Amino acid sequence: MDAAIAALERAAKIEPNCAATPYLWGLALAHKTEFEKAVPKFEEAARLDAATPAVRFQLALAYQAAGRDKEAMTQFKETARLDLMHAAAWFKLATYARQAGDAAEAQRCTREFTRLRKLFGDTGRNAETLESCVHTKAEAVGEATTRPAEGAKGIEVKFVDASKSAFAKDDSGVRA
Repeated sequence: MDAAIAALERAAKIEPNCAATPYLWGLALAHKTEFEKAVPKFEEAARLDAATPAVRFQLALAYQAAGRDKEAMTQFKETARLDLMHAAAWFKLATYARQAGDAAEAQRCTREFTRLRKLFGDTGRNAETLESCVHTKAEAVGEATTRPAEGAKGIEVKFVDASKSAFAKDDSGVRA
């Protein structure tokens, strides 16, 4: 995990405005149960990408684990607003409503969670599914949407024609 964090530190210097880097960094810290350190990474990811529900949900979980329930509830609401089908967000909202003694809101959120669970089953209830989003999927060649940082150096590539040596024949006509 430390190697991944070191790689993310380097990536942040190369592409400082890429939401994927702080999101993945936040996930790495959350997996290490370093939630206080994960919160600013998820906040940065949410600032750079305000429209991805998984970013908001992971920020909410980090807030919750850090004991920042009011902020967590705000982010769970934002997750549900961005993705009405996010069953886990509805479950968390139902829990917060019960804790606050708001029976009507708890019932509404529980009803929505139950509806979605019947619709989708348990498919959306593991960490991998809840973390998965545009920032965790590999990009195809040519899909990158951001440019390297100003002054970033690429890798020097030199092509050499090696066909003669690779396909050379000895005097008997057999390839060497």
